[in-house]
Parts: sequence; C-alpha cells; structure tokens
Amino acid sequence: MVPHQFGFTETQRFPRELVEELEGQGHSVYFGTMLFHTDRFYGSGSPEAMAMVLRTICQGMKVCVEIVLMAADGGLVARGEEVIAVSGTGQGADTAVVAIASTSHRLHDLHVTEIICKPLQSRSWVRGTSPYDPRARDLRDAQDATGD
Repeated sequence: MVPHQFGFTETQRFPRELVEELEGQGHSVYFGTMLFHTDRFYGSGSPEAMAMVLRTICQGMKVCVEIVLMAADGGLVARGEEVIAVSGTGQGADTAVVAIASTSHRLHDLHVTEIICKPLQSRSWVRGTSPYDPRARDLRDAQDATGD
C-alpha cells in the first residue's frame, strides 16, 4: 500500500489504525515521496510534464505509475518485477494496470504492459465534447462541484 506522503496535506489522510491493521495482516505500507508533485519545490518541468501526459489517459494512470515508482524506490518491489497497481479517488478504485516496476532513477525501465481498467471519461475530458469545445470547461467545473 502506497498512500499520500506525510506533509502532502495538513493532516495525514491515511488513518494510523488502517496502517496497523494492514501491517498486522502482513502488508507493507510505504509513505514515499510523490514524484510528480514537486512543482512547488522545483517549479514546472519534466515531472509535471510527465504527469500532465499521463493524466490525458486518466488521473489514475498518473497515480498508478507514480506508486509503482514509489514502491520500487522504497524497496517494496524489485526493479523488473511484474506488479499490479490500483488507484482511485475517495469514491473507490477506478484504475488498474499491470507494470514492470522500476525506480525513479531508471524511469525509462518502467513499462505499463496492460491497462486492466480505467474510467471511460477522464477529468480533463468530458465525454461527448471536443477537447476544444468551450463548454467542456463549464461541464468539468459542474462535475467537480457535484463530485461526478
């Protein structure tokens, strides 16, 4: 399990009780650095550009790639190991991939070999609209307000 790093928000969103429960069941819980959330420190650059490209598939794809890198950086999985990464929102998991793990230092060795599932509609694109449709932003904002 690779939740948000400490300090990502004012309070840790992943309950300590859940960490203890998961570890009691033999699972590892790793709070590593979220590699694509460095813009406040470094400014926009390669990590942010990569995150934006992955989000064109869906937000969960960015998170899946990020947690595979974090897990490998933290020694939870080996470089070259086939893993399944699952991500989602507060409303549940919606994206899963099979990937060949790698560390952030050797990012080019990470390969997503299969997309198990992903949302039909990403946050950056509203189904039924053109990416250039001026109504798309209003529809996204309306979805954000309702949580859909």
